[in-house]
Amino acid sequence: MMHQAAVTLTVALSAYSAAAATIDRRVVGGEDAKEGEFPSVVSITGTNGICGGALLDSKTVLTAAHCLQGVVSVRAGSVQHRAGGVEAKIASKAYHPEYITNHKKPKEPYYNNDIGIIKLASAIETGDNIRYATLPEEGSDAVPGSMAVLAGWYVSTMGKKRRATLLCSVIGGYADRKETTIRGTQKPTFRLGGDAAERMARVTLPIHDRSVCDKLDAGVQGRQTLVCAGGDGKNACRYDSGSPLMEQDTGLVVGVASWGIPDAEKLMCSNAPMLYTRVSSYLGFINQHLEGGAAAAPPATPEQPGGGPRADEDKLCSTAAGPNKYGVPEDECRRVVAQCAFEEKQKNEVASNFDGVVRCADAQLLA
Repeated sequence: MMHQAAVTLTVALSAYSAAAATIDRRVVGGEDAKEGEFPSVVSITGTNGICGGALLDSKTVLTAAHCLQGVVSVRAGSVQHRAGGVEAKIASKAYHPEYITNHKKPKEPYYNNDIGIIKLASAIETGDNIRYATLPEEGSDAVPGSMAVLAGWYVSTMGKKRRATLLCSVIGGYADRKETTIRGTQKPTFRLGGDAAERMARVTLPIHDRSVCDKLDAGVQGRQTLVCAGGDGKNACRYDSGSPLMEQDTGLVVGVASWGIPDAEKLMCSNAPMLYTRVSSYLGFINQHLEGGAAAAPPATPEQPGGGPRADEDKLCSTAAGPNKYGVPEDECRRVVAQCAFEEKQKNEVASNFDGVVRCADAQLLA
């Protein structure tokens, strides 16, 4: 299958025919996310629709490069993309310097280096439902056969409508559209399906070896900067672009939702896997834009994907009632405590021991 058929998830298309099955779940095959379940996942609103992203620090959001066009605001700390939590306007944005779409070059890599950074005009601090995402080590890779979690705002509304929006051309990740009537005798046609869901949903996805996606799309072959995940009815889809793909066991953000491949029936977001930008390949670019040029955050614990051991952090680091006992900024304290909790869990192979976390944090922050 030639890779020019692939499309970014912001405009991920569902093939339409009289017999086509309806895809009726946001983040296909998923379920509603609980309030506070993904405290580092944000919604990004713009003139071209909705994307997801990961909050890296108080003013930095990681997303897909193709999501940056027309961005207006970011909302954190809410499972709704229109209300709740904290909203911040966009101050600036940064595309990866080698980001290339290659829509009209079928022999070139499709959506290469699809990763970008948003800087916020006002700070979004950690709180009850807000935490900063944690990134993997440079050069690390998602393990084939392991499981990952994705959260986003897609829902398809294909139903039995005879009227469809067709993809005419895709420029910078968005579609020029026109209305047309689909007749049952016509060949199956890619269709823009669905609207953004009001509530965040989650789905657990299998990580595949890249060779699985290689066989489906020539544009993947030889590209080590991608993660291949999902399929078999569980997938990312439209409005999930830019959303973080998090390892189920650690919460590390290993991928950024980028683009999809039609399956054998020419359906998007269904049986074929999706492609995610591999975060560990771009830590140099990401770190350039973090506040103070900080390094990647330590791994999160399995109990709190993307957010760290919340109870331990709050007890030791909160500055709501005044300075914490270490006299350091809350963000710095939380990063150290998250690292300590992770190390304790690895050592004991059970949930981290609070006393052990305290000893570890004391050694680093009181030394």
